[in-house]
Parts: sequence; C-alpha cells; structure tokens
Amino acid sequence: ILYKLTRDHDAQVVINAIEAINEIKANKGGIEIQRTLVIHLLNRIKDFNEWGQSIILDLTSKYTPTTKEEMFDIMNLLEDRFKHASSSVVLGAIKVFLHLTREDENLERQVFERLQAPLITLMTSSETTESYEVSFNVLSHIHLLVMKGAGTVFESEYKHFFIKYDEPSYIKNLKLEILSHIASQNNIQEIVNELSEYVT
Repeated sequence: ILYKLTRDHDAQVVINAIEAINEIKANKGGIEIQRTLVIHLLNRIKDFNEWGQSIILDLTSKYTPTTKEEMFDIMNLLEDRFKHASSSVVLGAIKVFLHLTREDENLERQVFERLQAPLITLMTSSETTESYEVSFNVLSHIHLLVMKGAGTVFESEYKHFFIKYDEPSYIKNLKLEILSHIASQNNIQEIVNELSEYVT
C-alpha cells in the first residue's frame, strides 16, 4: 500500500509514504531504490517542499544509474536545484552530483567547477544572515572538495575565506584550513598579507 502511495498525486502523501517505508525497513537500509521510482520522483521534484526535495535528493544519492545517458539525464533534471533558496536542497543536489561522477575524474573535475558558484553563494548569503550553522556546513563541503583536489577551482575566490572579526572560532579555523589549501602563486601574496593582519 505504501509503495503504491509513492505514486500519489499529492506530493506530501508521497514523501510521507517514503518516510514510512524507511521507518518500517530501517534494519534493511530503508526503501528499495528502483530506477522507476527515482526517475518518477525527480520528474516531479518541483512539486515537493524543501523537506520533500531533500528526502528525494538523499534517495537519489544512493542510486547508481545503469548508463552514462541516464546519469546525464539525472544531472540535467537537478541542475536548477543549485539555484534553490534552501541550503539543504542545494547541498543535497551537490551530494548527488558527487556520487554520480565519483568514478570519472574528468567529469568530477567539471562538477567541481560547476559547484563552485552555488557553494560560494550559499556561504556568502549565510554570512549576511549570520547563520553560522549553515556557514559551517557549507564550509565543510568546500573543505571536503578542496581536499579531494578542487583547490584550484576555489583559488580565485580566496577573499571569501578571509576571516571576519565576529565569526565563531570554529568558522575561523575552517576558513584558515581552506586558505592553506587554495593558496597558489596567483593569490599567495594577498593571503600572506591578510594572515599577517591576523597575527598582529
């Protein structure tokens, strides 16, 4: 009955059915991730609220497409999620893209470049609202990407990782960690000058 409800016309019913199945089958890893279900949900993703979209994206991040064409179809369906107002939805879409391209270094590199703008936007918007929890979450994602080899992708955006005096220490420490990995011949002088100010 619950699996049938995942095809309901009401988006809220669909998400509640998925969550109910996840609870019932928790010891078996949750809902069975089938291609037809994933594609159906992705085609309807705009009908769901922020919570529903986050659940669908989490589900999709556990699905492995059978062909490259299918992978590109999924990425095309989710491309506009990077512009969503919710940090949860944006980060969920990022998780899916990273999962889909983890086996292909060239494609992964292109995804890193594509993710730079939404991550920087999320980070700066959370700083203006002083939402430090969101800032830390986004910075953690950037740190992970940088550690995976995306340092040059964020190299030109180094000023976004300069510290603000009123930020909590856990944000400052993470920004310094990121700065140390994105430093290059192109930005090293400005970064050192900035660090000198902090030392003073």
